[in-house]
Amino acid sequence: IVKFKFHPFLALLLASFFVGTMMGMGPLDMVNAIESGIGGTLGFLAAVIGLGTILGKMMEVSGAAERIGLTLQRCRWLSADVIMVLVGLICGITLFVEVGVVLL
Repeated sequence: IVKFKFHPFLALLLASFFVGTMMGMGPLDMVNAIESGIGGTLGFLAAVIGLGTILGKMMEVSGAAERIGLTLQRCRWLSADVIMVLVGLICGITLFVEVGVVLL
């Protein structure tokens, strides 16, 4: 994880799939085992939220959220609070749209 700068959540998921494959489990059995391992309380949503946080961190590190804000600042007629709402809306949609797609 440290040497390759790999996200810990993804490392755990990949390790789980690797061990499941070595044990001869099918893909659906592996997903069910991971869900039950994460916990009955969180279930499948924990994996989706975890992957959403990774996407959010990628947007932060790459400067995408800042770029969206700077682009909206060019619209001089928008106030600062409206720009903040729009940046939150745009970034929020990109982060959590996969949750909606999965739930559908």
